[in-house]
Amino acid sequence: MSCKKYYCEHGRRKYTCRYCGGSQICEHNRNKSGCRECGNVIKKTINRFINDSKKCDKQNNRLDIVNFIDRDFCKLLIEESNSKCCYCCVELDYIHFNNNMITIERIDNTLGHIKSNVKIACYHCNVSHVGNK
Repeated sequence: MSCKKYYCEHGRRKYTCRYCGGSQICEHNRNKSGCRECGNVIKKTINRFINDSKKCDKQNNRLDIVNFIDRDFCKLLIEESNSKCCYCCVELDYIHFNNNMITIERIDNTLGHIKSNVKIACYHCNVSHVGNK
């Protein structure tokens, strides 16, 4: 019976219920830890780069853990790009999924996400360059 105090009338944990305004829900009505608009968007972008790249490389047997990108490298890459695409120089978007969204692109698609094989590009250029290498 003590479990009832952790759940709200909507059948969710009180702290994660959007309808009750749980403590883990941000002003954008999302889970705080997953909201791209709250907090440090560059840190969240880098974490997305690392996690998605590692997953992709593992699935395709391209993971080179010794030369794999890391947080400091990604931060430096973003700083050096001045938040502009390396191909079309458009200002990159960190929050919304659109053609200008920041991505990490592999220069040679036969290799994994290693430090010598990645650039910062907008989503449009990243996708349109697939197969052109």
